[in-house]
Amino acid sequence: MPREASDVRVIGQLSLPPSGQEAVRQLPTGIPATAAPTAVSLATPVPTREPTPRPSPSPAPTPLPETRSIAAITNGDLGATFTLTQARIADVEYFSKGVKYGLTDGTGRIVLLLWQNVLEEVNARYDLFSGSRVRVVGEIDEYQGELEIAPRWGKDVVLFSRGERPPIEARAVRDVTASDEGRIFIVEGKVTRTEGKGWLRLWLHDGTGEILVFLPERLVAFLPPGIGVGARLRVTGEVDIYNGQLEIIPLAGADVEVN
Repeated sequence: MPREASDVRVIGQLSLPPSGQEAVRQLPTGIPATAAPTAVSLATPVPTREPTPRPSPSPAPTPLPETRSIAAITNGDLGATFTLTQARIADVEYFSKGVKYGLTDGTGRIVLLLWQNVLEEVNARYDLFSGSRVRVVGEIDEYQGELEIAPRWGKDVVLFSRGERPPIEARAVRDVTASDEGRIFIVEGKVTRTEGKGWLRLWLHDGTGEILVFLPERLVAFLPPGIGVGARLRVTGEVDIYNGQLEIIPLAGADVEVN
């Protein structure tokens, strides 16, 4: 910052070029010609742009095992894992460790074996009845001369379509009658007494009446804690009549909820 006007002196003159030509800067007298200084940009620096985060690609779905028709499965395939598509449930049989479903596909018959621990994981378990169609992935086994396909996980049983049966409904105990045999109902009430010997029997009272809930031995190990006299339960199960006694039988321990 000069203090006075005399502190600024002109030591060289700028020659204006002819019109149309690029102007040329003349160096001041007495200053040697040197290389032009490196230009310094005074523009605002552009901030470094970070790459836009991208979600990791979803893993590719695991391909299903080889698809077979039932007729194409033989004793030579024991231990192999196959997929059955659009197999129809023909019949149902309960046994001490789970449930067996007879499957057909127009070419033959095979048993769908659901051990109780697998059945507990099947969300559509109450839709597995005669006339329903399913896709099944499982290991081939044989028992007493009959071929079986046994899924390892509940997700290996996929419902494609339901057979014809009335939907699941919530009912007051007084409204459950012998004419409802085979229906699936939800009942709620307080346990008034129990009886057990491997299996478990509960008498449930809801203020309108009392009904017996029978819990087969195969599912007792999967029941939630807290079941006993005085407990309030919400039970989903099939209406059955045994020795003239009306009862409700759940398919899985998960169908008995403690409120």
